[in-house]
Amino acid sequence: MRVKKHWSDESLTGSTEVADHSWRAVCLSYACDRISSLVENESLVGSSLGTLAVARYILELHILVINLIGARLYGIVCARLLLQDRLNHENALLEQHLSEIEVYERIQLVESSPIKSGAIGTAEDMAALDHQARQSFCLYLEKAKYWGYGFWADRMKEEMLPRIRSEIERLERKLEEFENRYPCFSEPNALPKEIRWNKAAKVAGLKREWDFIYKNTSRLLHCLPGSLVVTQSEQTAAEVRMYLDFTCVTLIKMGIIRLTPLAV
Repeated sequence: MRVKKHWSDESLTGSTEVADHSWRAVCLSYACDRISSLVENESLVGSSLGTLAVARYILELHILVINLIGARLYGIVCARLLLQDRLNHENALLEQHLSEIEVYERIQLVESSPIKSGAIGTAEDMAALDHQARQSFCLYLEKAKYWGYGFWADRMKEEMLPRIRSEIERLERKLEEFENRYPCFSEPNALPKEIRWNKAAKVAGLKREWDFIYKNTSRLLHCLPGSLVVTQSEQTAAEVRMYLDFTCVTLIKMGIIRLTPLAV
């Protein structure tokens, strides 16, 4: 039975080599789960854009797996990136909460304004305030509308912000301890602190495949002037089949799927 450790499992310590092997196993386990979820989701390849996105993700996953298997201490690299990603997420969450509190407090001031007293309770006025909040992309909009904007702003400040800030401090300590434990991030020929796909593809021996998929996906997935005049209808069936073939070949190279010889 396979036991998959969580990325933050404190038991993955010890020597650099032991920790590296442990993290390689963890990340490869996650990679297998991700591949399963992608190949089983037929809706992802229902359009040319979806097919392109899946082809690029699968290739990047292939590059990552090859580096995990063969590159120097790549398990440690990925472990640090997992911590950094979590820290980045919590920082973004803090910014979102601070921005949302500001929106709710601004609406609360309008609601409690003496000038608006007696009129702000109309359905039209409340709808206008709700629309203003919706334009700010708020996580807790429905709850704020139900409980009151001022009440929810106070709750976020008293309950949610302390938890997020505490988690940020914990992750910052954990990341610092991680880098201190494994000085290979600061020594000569230090390990990378981010993945540069062009370089990682070269190390993995997949530079030609990366150049092919990068050029094709960038043309449609990024809003450059050229993408404005290219529609999905211009992606012929042959092109979509080519991207599907690319994904299939990548999965075969990874050993995820196997070709069975046809009976003669």
